[in-house]
Amino acid sequence: MNQMLQTETVYTYDEYKKFNHAILWQVRKIPVVMLVIELVLLAVCYFTRDMTYIVCAVLVPLIFKIVFSINAKSDYAKNPSIQNVTFIYTFYPNYVEQASVLGKGRVNYSQVQRVLETPTHFYLVLGQGSGIIILKRKCSEELVSFLQELQAQKA
Repeated sequence: MNQMLQTETVYTYDEYKKFNHAILWQVRKIPVVMLVIELVLLAVCYFTRDMTYIVCAVLVPLIFKIVFSINAKSDYAKNPSIQNVTFIYTFYPNYVEQASVLGKGRVNYSQVQRVLETPTHFYLVLGQGSGIIILKRKCSEELVSFLQELQAQKA
């Protein structure tokens, strides 16, 4: 990478919610947990012949969605300093620089635990529940390629 690659992200609640969802689904494997709970409930229903467990199994995804939505809203509200702040990310060969009205910071790629890619975003996961949100629509083709290479290195 000879040229500097740059993008920006406004940390809105909607963007945080998408980040939270990606972490839960891709890192913490919540769909697997939900499936196991549903299978246990269906097995109990089969052996006890109590149809109540089928209703519970059907409600599991809805309950998870409600609980995680409440948690995401609570987590976002706990950190008002980043709410609706625009972060500018400049990517260098060994690190990414983050700048906003809050100041500047640097994250070495060695600190990135994982790079998640969705159809609309990249997420650089730094720790439990923390990371960098990158909107694909604001990335150049070169930056998308660079992030995909970083993702392959972290896989």
